[in-house]
Amino acid sequence: MTTDDRPIDPPDDAAETAVDAEHDDLVAYLDGELSTEDTARIDRRLTEEPRLRQRLATLQQSWDLLEALPRSSVAESFTRSTLEMVALSAQHELAQARPTGRRSRRGGWLLIGSLAVAASFAGFLAVRYRLDQSNRKLIDDLPVIERVDLYRNVGDIEFLVRLSEEGLFDAPTADGE
Repeated sequence: MTTDDRPIDPPDDAAETAVDAEHDDLVAYLDGELSTEDTARIDRRLTEEPRLRQRLATLQQSWDLLEALPRSSVAESFTRSTLEMVALSAQHELAQARPTGRRSRRGGWLLIGSLAVAASFAGFLAVRYRLDQSNRKLIDDLPVIERVDLYRNVGDIEFLVRLSEEGLFDAPTADGE
C-alpha cells in the first residue's frame, strides 16, 4: 500500500515490453544504428512527444557521463587469464551436464526399447483394425453367404423380394436358426 492507502498495481507486461522496445530504439538512435526509416520515425515522435524527448535527454546525459570517465588500459595477460577461466568454467559445466558411464547407456537403451515397444503396439493395433474391417463386412453378409446355395436356384431377384415381404425369411429354419 502507498501512503494514501491505494494498492499498487502490478506492472503490465505489455507496457513493460513497449517501454523496453522504446528504450532500445532510443539507444540505437543515439548510437546511429537505426535505418533511415526508423530514424525518421523516432525524429517524428521526438517532435510530438515531450516524454520521449525527456528520456532521450536523460540517455544522452548518461552517454556524456560515460564518455567523461577516464579510460583504463588492461594488460593482455589479464584478458588471456579471463578467457582461460571462462573456457575452464564452460568445460567444467559441459562435463557435469554430459551423462557418463552405464547410466547414460542404460537410459539410451531404455529409450530405444520403449520406442520399439510403442511402435510394435501401434503396428499391432493398426493391423488388427484393418483385419476387423474386412471381417465385419463378412459378418454383415453372413446370412446371405450361409444361404447362397439356395439363392442360386432362384431365377430372379423379384421372387426373393416377394418371399421376404411375406416374411418367409423371418421364420426359423430346420437347423434352428
